[in-house]
Amino acid sequence: MSRWLKILAIFSVFFIVAACSGGNTPEATAKAFIEKSYAGDAEGVLALMHMPEGDKPGEKEMAEGKIKAMVAESKDTAQKKGGVKKVTVETAEVNKNDPNHAKASVHIQFKEGEENDTVHLIKIDGKWKVRLTAGW
Repeated sequence: MSRWLKILAIFSVFFIVAACSGGNTPEATAKAFIEKSYAGDAEGVLALMHMPEGDKPGEKEMAEGKIKAMVAESKDTAQKKGGVKKVTVETAEVNKNDPNHAKASVHIQFKEGEENDTVHLIKIDGKWKVRLTAGW
């Protein structure tokens, strides 16, 4: 009987960890993207983005450099507003015509003010990533 209890305990821990990990959803990806942006975590932001290979040499590196600069600006904005208090995904909508595209409306509450933003996402190899371009 104790063997079954051990197996049950292992499965319980597995399911609790899986449930708490946030999963791979448009909502979780959008929230993490915004949080990392305002925290100044450029590498974390880049990890969440879909970066298609450019046609010209150095194109991807140039885009990454611009994204890192935008993340630094976001961190500065957050600091000027007293820091991020809370990030909430208000809505997330998967495109009915193409289920590999989604957009999420995100509300950012700072200690001094608030903003709304829209995050456009694409599903690549089963994982939701932030798209560089707007639209579906």
